[in-house]
Amino acid sequence: MSANTSAATAIRVPIVDYRRHPAFQGFPHASAADDALIDACEAEIDQAFARCEANATEQWAAAIVEFESRFEQASSRMLAHIACMPNLAPETRTWLQNALQEGRRLLTEELRLSARQQRSFAKHQWQSSALKQRYLDQGIISMALAEGTSAKWLAASHALQTNLRTRALANPVARQHAAIPEWSSLGRSIISQLRRTGAWALAEEYQGQALEVAFLDLHYSHPAQSWYKNCYQDIDVGTSPYSYLHSDYHSNSQKMLIYFAPVLQRNGPFSFLPGSHRWQRSIFGLAMSKALDQSHTKLFGARCPDGYYRPRFRGELERSRFAGLPRAFQVTSHFGDDVLPGSDMASFIEQHEQSYTETDTVVLFNGNRGIHRGGLCTEGERWAVHLGLHAKVPRTPSQILWRQLRRIRAALR
Repeated sequence: MSANTSAATAIRVPIVDYRRHPAFQGFPHASAADDALIDACEAEIDQAFARCEANATEQWAAAIVEFESRFEQASSRMLAHIACMPNLAPETRTWLQNALQEGRRLLTEELRLSARQQRSFAKHQWQSSALKQRYLDQGIISMALAEGTSAKWLAASHALQTNLRTRALANPVARQHAAIPEWSSLGRSIISQLRRTGAWALAEEYQGQALEVAFLDLHYSHPAQSWYKNCYQDIDVGTSPYSYLHSDYHSNSQKMLIYFAPVLQRNGPFSFLPGSHRWQRSIFGLAMSKALDQSHTKLFGARCPDGYYRPRFRGELERSRFAGLPRAFQVTSHFGDDVLPGSDMASFIEQHEQSYTETDTVVLFNGNRGIHRGGLCTEGERWAVHLGLHAKVPRTPSQILWRQLRRIRAALR
């Protein structure tokens, strides 16, 4: 996003060095020559993306065609080299091929987003607004709701709370959340408030398009949950203090968070690394961290019996598969669980991570590139609404009706 990076910061995000992580030692690794060839292709894609993004304002269609051509050339060289690496199993090569296709799609989405943003920023004069400039710089902003709003919504969500507590008793390890129907009085109240505060309009200007609700959920966090814990318990490596730090998968969305009840540090507050959406890092690496995660799930469908949310990092087979990849592919969108105390990444997180705890506030943030986490509750309870907005889709009256019926069924499940 060139509008977000015009005043480029010198901050560079460290990488997790998986070859020094105890869970990935003892497995065969790619050679230095393998790493160097893939690194060169990664740099070529990053450079092509930067050039095309700079030209995306007026000639965005041509810029995207040019980028996709450059990506195809570099990825073809990657795949040709990967095919010659004897330590990679055939299914691993299929995984990487699928991930590269998904990575190209994600980066093309990013270029389209950048083109829309640049036009929107100029149209709405973002350079003259301190509020908007703060969102551009920090990737996160808090906007006040009417006093007493959180308490009112907490009372109105009593039935949902009862449902979530019951589900948590039956399955304490899992994450618990339930949809708040848009057509319900609570859903209408939340959406109305967000429109009145200007948060919705700010999100639409940032995305450069009209938005609609993708999801509106009440999340319940409690101390018994363990979905984010004990990834490496088999080798006596405890849960990382930085567990669940991640970036979201989708670029065409905006996210908001609202607390229904007061939150303290022990309740698992939402946290964000302000400015992390624009810090220096490989755009190819960022896209591939998401593409590799999603492609692995589709291809292998791994599951953990205890509900841990990143199953491919639990077993020895998948760890050995990951360890054998060229270094540029040793990435994951949800990297916090792999950060070792005392590492460069740990120091970086401790320096920059900020928690957000206020009620009667909506937090709007860039989850696509920004690094964040929340809900890791160790005491008490945490009640928070997660709202996602994505591109508004034109629909016929019958399509609108069917959409509402599907959401009603989902809310009743």
